[in-house]
Amino acid sequence: MKTKTKVIAGVAAAFLIVMAVMGFVGGGLYYINRRLHDPALRAKLDKAWDDGEAFGKTTDQNGCLAKGLTFTDSADIFDLTNSDFDTGCFITCQPSPGFCDGVPKFFDRNWTDDQCSGKRENKEACLSVFHQKLSSCQIGGG
Repeated sequence: MKTKTKVIAGVAAAFLIVMAVMGFVGGGLYYINRRLHDPALRAKLDKAWDDGEAFGKTTDQNGCLAKGLTFTDSADIFDLTNSDFDTGCFITCQPSPGFCDGVPKFFDRNWTDDQCSGKRENKEACLSVFHQKLSSCQIGGG
């Protein structure tokens, strides 16, 4: 009887793992499809990127960071306009002296979390801009 119970438990666990993986993959594919093929969302994301590039041409890295911290969190999980704006801004902005001081050399989720912990209501927007700071410093510095 114990062996039969172990087999049933093993099959149930394997089933749950397969379902979780399928859910994760399905969700990822849905996200990619929506981001690429929803015309309204695509236009919104493209505009955010263009606005970020335009703003970046008028400021430095500190200006991009400050602007990114003014955004509010999106109600839609697929709306990554904050991230797209931040990316566009950091691509075209001027370096800020000392901007990368204290920034880890490699991706460090704890560092970005620490930058935003308990400081803001707009935590997702904060995380987005600090992820871009981290990427900017890893790529080109400042």
